[in-house]
Amino acid sequence: MIKFSCNNCGRKLGVKDELAGKRGKCPECHSLVAVPEKPILVNFNCENCGESISALGTRAGKEGKCPKCEHTLVIPAAHHLTLLDVREEYKIQDQPASQSDILEEVIEQESEEEAESGTGRSLPWIVDLFLYPINLSGMIHLAILSFLPRMLLPMGHRSYWIHPPIFGLVFIIIFIGYLLYCLFDCVRDSADGGRRAPDIEVSADVLLNAWELISPVLKAFVCTVVCLGPLLAHFIIVERTDTIFWLLAVYGVVFSPMVFLAVVLFDSFPALNPILIITSMFGISLPYCGLALLFFAVGSLIAVIMAAQPRSAFIGYIFSAACVYLAMVMAHLLGRFYCRYQEQINWEV
Repeated sequence: MIKFSCNNCGRKLGVKDELAGKRGKCPECHSLVAVPEKPILVNFNCENCGESISALGTRAGKEGKCPKCEHTLVIPAAHHLTLLDVREEYKIQDQPASQSDILEEVIEQESEEEAESGTGRSLPWIVDLFLYPINLSGMIHLAILSFLPRMLLPMGHRSYWIHPPIFGLVFIIIFIGYLLYCLFDCVRDSADGGRRAPDIEVSADVLLNAWELISPVLKAFVCTVVCLGPLLAHFIIVERTDTIFWLLAVYGVVFSPMVFLAVVLFDSFPALNPILIITSMFGISLPYCGLALLFFAVGSLIAVIMAAQPRSAFIGYIFSAACVYLAMVMAHLLGRFYCRYQEQINWEV
């Protein structure tokens, strides 16, 4: 099968090899899509040791090294066709583009895949958005990130009077770092067209790698300072809410989604270039306003839940799970927005 994504909506599609080069309508957004060509493999033997080697046909004429003896060799072109033979993919390209057959094939393949995975996408996008964490990987991380902190943090508080609460402080850093690590991975996977939480590996290499956990914290902190720093600084200085305060609040709400999205996808602080951010926003001003409002609504809901202090431990666990759940939805919202409008944003990430 040839697997690819719709350039318009990002939906993942899969068709048989013989449909390479044909065109049809995406079953999600109904825009015209072209099936990419399947790469041609060239099989040959190393002239030094006789090792059998396979390489892409597009690399014909380029130099490479034998994986066995590291002898330098030149990748040959495919010469297995006679003058009267025509490659199958060229035959397909010369045929008239039929939209109905590929559309039926795409729908058939997608229906089979969705039936096997149980992730059908016939629901409205707003409902599908909030179903993002509902899979095995999402539920596992939801449980880990919701219940584990409330069980272990009291251990650090109880040790406060005996010795400095190093355990509690270290655990908080590890927890926040791993939470952001998972959320950033959700943004990237959604930007690639993912509709459900990705399989994030919980490994010691991540938990014991200081930079893997500190880097997301630093990125989130810098983004927060860029978006909300002027607002907090103004409030500390004047100690009241005035017109400038509300203008800075609007600035924070409008710029936050694009700032976080740019830093996560580029994985670097130079992505905070204001020219990059502003031009990207103006290129898709209307849909971006909807993103900013929805992003602000979900973020405000998380803040309200975190501000609540339930007396019941059981309700506290539920509140923690709700915050992590909504945070995953926000991450998916950012990635899904980029997947939908990546051509207009034109970041070439």
